[in-house]
Amino acid sequence: MEATDLTFGLKDVITIVVGVCTLIGFYYALKRSVEKVSNDLDDLEEKQQKDHNNVMNAIKEHRDDSDKREVKIYERIDDIRKEQKDAHDKLEVKIDAMAENLAKMNTNLSELTGYIKAKRGTR
Repeated sequence: MEATDLTFGLKDVITIVVGVCTLIGFYYALKRSVEKVSNDLDDLEEKQQKDHNNVMNAIKEHRDDSDKREVKIYERIDDIRKEQKDAHDKLEVKIDAMAENLAKMNTNLSELTGYIKAKRGTR
């Protein structure tokens, strides 16, 4: 019985070389795939940051626009309140004048009634 032969033949050398080349090829393909995914991830992060900045700018512009509109609304409310107060004051002056005239008319009417009653009583 013969002991196991440990000699390498050409077939064994070719198998080892092909296996090593396959492993090296697999390593470089994997490395290239990882780099591609890393680049894609970096691009995605940049796009996400740009989108985030755009959204934040849009929110800020909307807030600024809303603040401007709110200020205009409050200014208009103040103008309307002032106009209403001025109109109220004018109306109050007119009502006071009407009240004075009504009081004078009542006084004159009372005097006239007294005069008429006095004239009837002397007849």
